[in-house]
Amino acid sequence: MPGLSILAALLVVAWGAPETGAAPGSPPKQLENAPAGDCAACHGPAPVLPKDHAATKGQDMGQCRECHDGKKAPLLRSKLPLGHMHALEGVSCADCHDTGERSTVGTAKCLECHTSGEAVAKLTVPQDKKHRNPHDSPHYGTELDCEMCHHVHAKSENYCAQCHDQTKLVP
Repeated sequence: MPGLSILAALLVVAWGAPETGAAPGSPPKQLENAPAGDCAACHGPAPVLPKDHAATKGQDMGQCRECHDGKKAPLLRSKLPLGHMHALEGVSCADCHDTGERSTVGTAKCLECHTSGEAVAKLTVPQDKKHRNPHDSPHYGTELDCEMCHHVHAKSENYCAQCHDQTKLVP
């Protein structure tokens, strides 16, 4: 039946082929084996980068940072989800989720790579004096659990902003 194959082709165009990304307008698929920088693998054909953005397929985080240095292009901290940043650094889902499932990843697991709260605080000293270091809290020091602000599978949030008026973005 020719009508059936046309219908099947239209469905693939409308909803995306299996394992090639999300349907237009739907949330991206979380594909563990998607190549770094290949946005379409999870997001499907919908553009997720500005029109004039360089091709990213096959890039790693170092290559992204060549432009996103805060001078040529904005830093990626508030632009790119944390899971994307990890993937671009070569960190797989299984590297953090020991069970291979979407299990909770705690601060102890974060500190296997990020060494210590003190080391992270040294890397995030604000350039201006009107902002506090988000990793050196006057209440918790460097001991606040990472997942209080940083979420890989959901939008990260500023834990301090629950009580304080702050506009600092969290990656």
